[in-house]
Amino acid sequence: MYLPALDIFLKVVECGSFSKAAKELYLTHTAIIKQMNSLEEMLKVKLFIRSPQGIKLTEAGKVLAYKIDELKKMSQQMIKEVQRAGTHNQKEFVVGTSTLYPCESFMNLWDEIQKENTNFQLKIQSFQDDQHRLDLLDKDYDFIVCPYNLNKQNNHYHFIPLGKYRFCLMVHKNHPLASSNELSFQDLKHQTIRIMKEGSSPINDQIRQDILKHYPSIMIRDIAPSYNTETFNECALSQDILLSLECWKNIHPSLKAISLKEDYFLPYGIVCKRNSSQKMEEFLTVIEKILSKE
Repeated sequence: MYLPALDIFLKVVECGSFSKAAKELYLTHTAIIKQMNSLEEMLKVKLFIRSPQGIKLTEAGKVLAYKIDELKKMSQQMIKEVQRAGTHNQKEFVVGTSTLYPCESFMNLWDEIQKENTNFQLKIQSFQDDQHRLDLLDKDYDFIVCPYNLNKQNNHYHFIPLGKYRFCLMVHKNHPLASSNELSFQDLKHQTIRIMKEGSSPINDQIRQDILKHYPSIMIRDIAPSYNTETFNECALSQDILLSLECWKNIHPSLKAISLKEDYFLPYGIVCKRNSSQKMEEFLTVIEKILSKE
């Protein structure tokens, strides 16, 4: 049984005097001496050599100090082992999140996931929007929640859809079209629209082809193959129109999002590497089971 007096004894040893130990422990000098006297009586040995110059440990006192130190280390190790045993079956998953690609839509699933497997633990970790987010999978993150632009036949990534984002148009708030709440491509004659460069994604390529075929007066300006904060900053500094998603309607204070009459949607959901760890396969199985009930 571990006695509180042993902690007081160690503090006396550390401070080198009863009075200093009393001050650090917020006890009276008398209380410290009484505790040490009781400890010596219980052990039936002298622990201190008392003199006007201070206190020194006897050989018995030195042994006790050493053994207490060993005992505390053993206790700390025991606690770690018990905690490890309690979390032995826990599996931690790291989800990547950013300003443009928040994981909020996934959080609605989390309670259901934990009901299926209480050993799953989630860690949220941010990344920069200008990073190639898919390149981070299996390195820094187990999965991310984002719009999925790639072909369904892509062999590198596994995608579980959670919903769809509708495309919209974004313009500077001083743009002549900013007073509109809804626009069609028909309304954009002789305007310049910013779209991800050809080959970036099937849905963007489809929109590009529709514009070129049906609205040849619209000028297309290529942007990077993925959106980042600079995409919106550059649009805010121009009079161009940006093809965007409604989930980003509040991303920039100088831009207004306008609904697009044409029905173009982009699926979003959980993206991870194919042939990833067994842990991740188990995680995906649970998610697919939950979604199949909806």
